[in-house]
Amino acid sequence: MSIKDEIIKIAMVGISGTGKSSFISSLNQKFIISSTNGITILPRKEEQNEFFSVGELSNYSVNNEIGTDRTTIYKLKLKVDTDIVCNFDFIDYRGGILDDMFKQNKNKEEVEITKEYIRNSDAILVMVDSVMLSKYDENKRKIATGADKINPLFNIFEDELSNRGMSLLLLLSKSDSSAINPEDKANNYTLLANKALTTFNIVYECAKRQIENNWNFGILPITSMGEGNSITTEVVNKNIDDTINSLPVSYVSKLKKGVYPTSKNIDVALLYSITEALKSKVKRYENEIQIFENTLKKLELEKDRNKSIINFGKKAKVKEELDSKIKILKEKINVDKKEEEKIKEDIDKILQKVNVEDEILFSF
Repeated sequence: MSIKDEIIKIAMVGISGTGKSSFISSLNQKFIISSTNGITILPRKEEQNEFFSVGELSNYSVNNEIGTDRTTIYKLKLKVDTDIVCNFDFIDYRGGILDDMFKQNKNKEEVEITKEYIRNSDAILVMVDSVMLSKYDENKRKIATGADKINPLFNIFEDELSNRGMSLLLLLSKSDSSAINPEDKANNYTLLANKALTTFNIVYECAKRQIENNWNFGILPITSMGEGNSITTEVVNKNIDDTINSLPVSYVSKLKKGVYPTSKNIDVALLYSITEALKSKVKRYENEIQIFENTLKKLELEKDRNKSIINFGKKAKVKEELDSKIKILKEKINVDKKEEEKIKEDIDKILQKVNVEDEILFSF
């Protein structure tokens, strides 16, 4: 399989209740039921296994309070106008899998498969509940947002992920909620984004260390419902105790009756992940072409040296072998350059439709 045809893998992680199901519902509304600026998502039909299956995005609702009870891979392809730009897998890990990863022999097979998918991901979307991030102080903020489970993952996987390009986005879900402290929303969520940086500090530091390996990072406020369209209810924990792990309240956001959801930045999160993965493919082509061209130069020098061989029979044989190798290399270089140019054109098509970089905060 060529670099161009490799399937892009996008993983979404987050604890239960952070808005993963609502995110998927919004993807369905924006790209499958309809299209956004000529961009649509189509399903791919492929084999499934016991733990990962092709899901129906239409099964999800922005008011889903239960969340997902299994990990699901959505096998999809991105279409821009009339062209299929890429195939991609969107992987939604069930919230409880983060707990299982740190429990010995707990759903061991599913955990191992999940780890393998994380290792092979081109982009990881970390879902962060904006309300919990805003409402809790720094002593309990990591527990409230799941950072106490997600941060250690990047300590574990950093070395295994560092040999290729990777995109990391902290998605500030429910950013429309009226329960968020007003100062956290001011100046385009600057204070809330800073809280996310300090709460998911290991994720952030990991991304900074891997810049030279073509990692990129950003924070993106998102909403599946739209400003003023939701009601956030405080749910009191009746079993509160004195341990730091017990949170006194949680918050549930629901769409107001008679209101149609108007999501924001859901498209940006997906298309940013895809365009960065495509840019990573371009860099891989550049590196491969450079290697081929260096090898080609060496072969051509060897061919020049072959002219000095006195034995005519040996000279003809060496020339034939070198000519064959040079021809194959030139063909590979030509194919790589065409495929690299096609990816660049696809990136431009997407960026002409949606300016994915303007909404990203603290990006590098």
